[in-house]
Amino acid sequence: MPVYDPVEYWLYIPKFIEIFCFFITGIIIYKKRAYIVNKLFGSAMWSWNIYTISDLIIWTHGADSVLMLQVVNVVRDIQIFAAITFAYLIYIATQIIEHSVKAINRKKIIIVGTIFYVLGILMITNESIYVRNVEGNVLPPSEWESASMVIVATNINLFFGALMLFPTILYILSIMSLNRVKKGTDNQALKVRMNRLIIGISLLPIGIIYFATILGLGIVTNTIIWFTLGRLIWIMGSIFILSSQLKM
Repeated sequence: MPVYDPVEYWLYIPKFIEIFCFFITGIIIYKKRAYIVNKLFGSAMWSWNIYTISDLIIWTHGADSVLMLQVVNVVRDIQIFAAITFAYLIYIATQIIEHSVKAINRKKIIIVGTIFYVLGILMITNESIYVRNVEGNVLPPSEWESASMVIVATNINLFFGALMLFPTILYILSIMSLNRVKKGTDNQALKVRMNRLIIGISLLPIGIIYFATILGLGIVTNTIIWFTLGRLIWIMGSIFILSSQLKM
């Protein structure tokens, strides 16, 4: 069997914690009341779970075989769409919170969703997973098992990096909606809940920008610390979103 980067195995710990937090948050919110906003938020949490679970498959199994490399490329495509779906569901939920189900602009929501899923298609067509060694050289399948260590990598370019940041627009629109709801109420308990929800949603794009930054800078020292910090940002996001559902 190929020898993978041990850092990826250590990162299982924060990833499993992240999966647990988002899964439990999704269940609690989804079951709290039979309201479409809860269903959307709960489903969004589980979409993020698909994103994180995909990480567990891609980076420590991509070089198991040629077939597995093809599989992880498909999993990566699913992962990208899961991340977009998460942001899109949050956007729809916050639109309903601000305007109500009957008053939301359905045409606008459909157009926004179409735009971002088309961007997702552009992302998956401009990226692929490959196997390299520690020196950065692409390895053919015949050398995967003989190499001292294999690294499953993605050929992210500047165009893909720019596309990766586009979903943050959905988060910004969501935060703006919640901020308007907060300013339009005198209910202090609701204001506190809105603040927690705004912080929770804000931490998700912050985490995305954080990872884009450290990957763009090519940080290779103390990677466990840097990557774990990024996962903690997302974990805290799920905790704040969950706390926004608690009665004051």
